[in-house]
Amino acid sequence: MKSDVQTSSLVSFASELRRWITTGTCQGKNGAFHAWRDAATNTLAYAYPEISGYALTYLSGCSEGESVGQRAADWLISRIAGNNLTARERDGEAVYNFDLAMIATGLISFGHKFGVEEYVTVGLNLVGFIQDQILSAGHLLPLSPAYPSSPRKSTWSTDGRAHLLKVVQCLLIAQSLGLPGTDEAAVMLIKSASKLQLASGQFITHPTDTETFLHPHLYAAEGLWIWGSALGDSHAIERARMAITWAWSHQLDTGGFPNTVGNAAGTEQSDVTSQAVRLALLLDMQLPGLDSAITRIMQVSYGDERSRAILYRPRSTEFHENTWATIFASQAVEAAISGAQALPWMLLA
Repeated sequence: MKSDVQTSSLVSFASELRRWITTGTCQGKNGAFHAWRDAATNTLAYAYPEISGYALTYLSGCSEGESVGQRAADWLISRIAGNNLTARERDGEAVYNFDLAMIATGLISFGHKFGVEEYVTVGLNLVGFIQDQILSAGHLLPLSPAYPSSPRKSTWSTDGRAHLLKVVQCLLIAQSLGLPGTDEAAVMLIKSASKLQLASGQFITHPTDTETFLHPHLYAAEGLWIWGSALGDSHAIERARMAITWAWSHQLDTGGFPNTVGNAAGTEQSDVTSQAVRLALLLDMQLPGLDSAITRIMQVSYGDERSRAILYRPRSTEFHENTWATIFASQAVEAAISGAQALPWMLLA
């Protein structure tokens, strides 16, 4: 399925998004990708290991940006060598398994593409660390019990489990490279979806919340798509479609999507919109409002005809050019141009 939005406009837009990422606009001097760039002050937010992992996965599918990726990979390698697996400064010493999985996927994919064995080895070691937790406990927790320091606030990322379905990506990649035990761990992880997804397609993103966070809901759908695509599991693909259909029923009048669905109206959030569009296209779904969502992604971008990024919260007065929203959007636009086969499961950032 391709979008009806004018192809020439999408091709130009795709090039602008890709250039923003591959030239390292949001990369710090030490190689880390940062969460966002404040366009008003030209300053970077905090360094973000998880998003550096996403950047590596994204760059593994590009013909440009090798040096940018090497700097990011080297920064991640140096942190891991010092046993620093923490997520980001504001979360203290907490270690998130999801973040480690995204870093592992990035390191393995980038290292495999450019023949850097150290990146692949360190990535596989991270997968082994995650895999051992699954095989030992029979499930995966958001926070690694080996690093007991926890954030002060309970959120979907600290106590929810739906988003962890995307961790199956690094397990399947490691399995393809011969890491023992990954198949069993992947099956155990994907089976947890049956306990987290309702008949409506909605995922429970936090055990006590009355609202659903669409960002992790879509991560869960991505995990099902990855599993279904890798193994030809039509049931998993159908459950991913159910999740997307449910999310699409909450599209905003702007064409974008809110951060939460529940009692109160959620705030429009561009990473969610980009995720929703990307997966709908990869699942080849004919959805009303798809073109308006793609148009919305274009509307909430910031830059010029050479390089553009996605603003995180369109209604905010802050011009935060967000790294992961831009990566997601770039892959979504590429899918709108090229169709459902635009992106193999192992390169989904």
